[in-house]
Amino acid sequence: MALRNQPYFPFYVKDWKTNLKLNLCSAHAHGILIQVMCIMHQSDEYGKVLLRQKFSKHICKLSNFPEMFSSLTCFNEQDFESGLTELVNEKVLFIEGDYLVCPRMVKDADISEKRAKAGKVGAEITNNKNTFAEPFADTFADTKGSATAAYANVVVNTDVIR
Repeated sequence: MALRNQPYFPFYVKDWKTNLKLNLCSAHAHGILIQVMCIMHQSDEYGKVLLRQKFSKHICKLSNFPEMFSSLTCFNEQDFESGLTELVNEKVLFIEGDYLVCPRMVKDADISEKRAKAGKVGAEITNNKNTFAEPFADTFADTKGSATAAYANVVVNTDVIR
C-alpha cells in the first residue's frame, strides 16, 4: 500500500478542524488520536491497529489497547484509557473485532490502493506500445471513418515509425 511506504501521512487540516465528532472531544483526546494515527500509519493494515494477543486480558476490547499503546509511546495507560474511551464514545475511532480502526485512514488507504492500481494499468498501456490501440479497439470500431478513428490510426502509426 502506497501510504505506508511514506515517512508521513496525509493530514487534512480542514477535516481535522471541522470534524464535529472530534470537536466534541477534549484536547487530551486530540493528542491521543495523533499518537494512535502515527501507530496506525505504520501498522500492517493501514488505519487499523491489531490488538496483540499478549495484551488481551480484559473482556472489553477497548480496555486492552491502553497497555499496548503505552508500551509503544511516552503516554501512560491512564492517558490512553481516558483518551481512547472518549474517541470511541464520540465515534471518531471504533472497535472492529480485535482492531482499533480510524475510518478516515482506512478510506484514504482504499483510495490510494485504487489509484495505484489504475496508475499501474496506465503505465502498462503506455509502456507496451504494441498493444496501445487494443484497449480502445471497441471505441475506434464504433466511430467507423470519423476523425477520431483516423487520428487513432495516425497516433499508432507515428509510434511505430519512431
